[in-house]
Amino acid sequence: MLNVVRTTFRCLRQTALFADIPDEEIIRLAKRALLRQYTRGQVVATPGLHGDLIYLILKGCVKLSRYSPAGKEQIMTLLNPGALFGELSLVGISEPVHAETVAP
Repeated sequence: MLNVVRTTFRCLRQTALFADIPDEEIIRLAKRALLRQYTRGQVVATPGLHGDLIYLILKGCVKLSRYSPAGKEQIMTLLNPGALFGELSLVGISEPVHAETVAP
């Protein structure tokens, strides 16, 4: 396995969502994975974005928030390494959240 695939495989294997999936399937997913780096304050996802991506945080912290009709930010949670978000988009559900890095 290539280093990127190996690293991705290990990260996916340690995530609860993928705990019961056979190694062969995890390897297949790892080969399709994209590793991306974001800088502090960079927007990762926006409300209503209907995609087919799951984000797994390897390093840093991501803030998930919503905005009120008046434009006030309401922080829902802070996600740390090992956390996932975006998984609902795989089943056709748009997530009404704004995701932004707070620590690279």
